[in-house]
Amino acid sequence: MKTITGENGKVAFELGGAQGVELGLKVVKSNTKKAQFVVFQGGYHGRSIYTSQFSASHRYRSLIGDWRIPLIRLPYPDYEQSTSKENMESWKKHTLYYIKQLAELEAGGMVTRGVNQDIAALIIEPLLNAGGIIKPDADFMEEVVRIFRNLGALIVVDEIFCGFYRTGKMFGFQHYNFTPDIVIMSKALTNGITPLSCIWARDPYLLPKNFPPGTHSATYVNNPLAMATASSVLDRYDQWKDIDKDLSGLEKSLQRIINKIVASSSLAKSGYALGGVGRILLKDNIAGEILEIARTIAWDRPVDGVSGLILASTGMAPNVVALNPPLNISSKDLVILEKLLQMAFEKTEKKTS
Repeated sequence: MKTITGENGKVAFELGGAQGVELGLKVVKSNTKKAQFVVFQGGYHGRSIYTSQFSASHRYRSLIGDWRIPLIRLPYPDYEQSTSKENMESWKKHTLYYIKQLAELEAGGMVTRGVNQDIAALIIEPLLNAGGIIKPDADFMEEVVRIFRNLGALIVVDEIFCGFYRTGKMFGFQHYNFTPDIVIMSKALTNGITPLSCIWARDPYLLPKNFPPGTHSATYVNNPLAMATASSVLDRYDQWKDIDKDLSGLEKSLQRIINKIVASSSLAKSGYALGGVGRILLKDNIAGEILEIARTIAWDRPVDGVSGLILASTGMAPNVVALNPPLNISSKDLVILEKLLQMAFEKTEKKTS
């Protein structure tokens, strides 16, 4: 983290992703008495009682009743799915104008007259996962970060989905020109073998004077199995000699596959790839149907021994199909992926026509 950010910092560990987010937010509250948090519409930060408040879908909160953390949701950062008839630059300009109004006018319900604003943190995903595989425009994201940093908010980056090269870089925030205050990591840290999350905070946020011993603890956290697994996973990344070249190649392969689907299927509207993740935006809310068909599309006639394709559901975006293959997927398996995906779209098209 010091190599990437140029900042000194400390690291703390937790169990799963939601617990990691909670630990990160606990660090925020330990360092500020401010109350309000800011997230994006479409953001996803967990389903625990606390983190479900920060995730966009009310479905995650409905079981626990009607209580609310002081939270501001910024506009959904996806130009393609906006109702705007303008070009992206105009949409970006108007959306940023709205956010600046929130940040400057008491009428917006977020700030008050005076210097010290009551905003604890801006929490962002570099690429929104469950919200629809959305990579916000770089200028847009950097300006949003600047606005809230100027208001005294800490910048918290949720890398649970994006981290460890999923977007082609070690961390998703490296696609932007800003340094976060707190970074939350999980998932790929142990390659899914055992739960472990990790947060990094730049000094002084995790130093004993700001986060004293006893502020956080959990039974069996940092257990030897999880730490040994994480160490092994990190070693594998270190030993991957051509990772930048290989992930660039994977991105190009995914983009080629997505372009073919968009060009050939009446169901697809657009798509793009970024590192080891791809998105296909559909014209209707039928992602679930495509995913179900894809699982057994070649059951009767397997393609090189493979009978189906597991695609990712983005949860809150039923009009998006996500591709999240292993980062070290072989060329042979990419060919199989392409054939099965094409078959799944063709069958869905026949079924829905």
